[in-house]
Amino acid sequence: PGIVCMQDQEVDLFSKGNLFYYIYYGNFTENHARVIFKKILDAIIFCHKIGICHLDIKPANIMLDKDYKLIIIDFGYASKFIDENNNKIYFTKGKGTKNYVSPDMRVRKEYDGEKCDIFSLGQVLFNLVTRKSGFITSKPTDRFYCLIKDKNYEEYWKKVFDENIKKDLSENFKNLYLKMVAFEPDERATIKDVLESPWLQEYNNLNQQEKTDLENGVKDEFNIRYDKIKGINNEINLADQIKAKGYNTRSDEENIIFPNDLSPKKIPNNIININHQIIIN
Repeated sequence: PGIVCMQDQEVDLFSKGNLFYYIYYGNFTENHARVIFKKILDAIIFCHKIGICHLDIKPANIMLDKDYKLIIIDFGYASKFIDENNNKIYFTKGKGTKNYVSPDMRVRKEYDGEKCDIFSLGQVLFNLVTRKSGFITSKPTDRFYCLIKDKNYEEYWKKVFDENIKKDLSENFKNLYLKMVAFEPDERATIKDVLESPWLQEYNNLNQQEKTDLENGVKDEFNIRYDKIKGINNEINLADQIKAKGYNTRSDEENIIFPNDLSPKKIPNNIININHQIIIN
């Protein structure tokens, strides 16, 4: 309920671009981020329930339609992780996008696709709330991620805040994020952990009117930001804007933090033929 899967249909869905654009123009409050994140999480829960992991979750793969409904797209890396005998399938082939790839996927040993999706969701969560990424790569040598790997959390937040990332992050947010991007897969949060986390419960515990008000607030915020991005007609235009502000989205240097290491994609035409997508109501 609330999620529609579609295949091989031409549909008018993506006229408002992708989530990357909206994050580029500013972080969301934690209250608004809860609304957006919960909808994304629900879609991934649906995928996992039918035995599919996405393996490339990132803002650029989350589109918005004319009503600002979220649509998760690009299942090119997606894989079944349950076989016909209901046994778990583990993977060895490296996939994904640099900022969002978990360390277990990076080393290309056997990895759990569900755990990798959780890791990527953690980075998307950080993007939403801060407009930045919590690290450049999940390599143990990354000057930010090494502190998460070693559980040196106090030093990690000090170093992150030195990068001009907003400092008024709630403890519930920080705790959830660190659990989602844990180095060891067995220590990483599960979907159940995320759903029951104190941070997300702050949304779940609202009454229906409060939830509706928040959702309307998110839609208004999307609408304000769309007024800024609707004039972007090509990838070069936005990429130039980003570089002019001092960000290089294709740099391999580990001295900058930006929400996505891919150049933004062109806002698609209203009519798009997409193989697989999940619409999040």
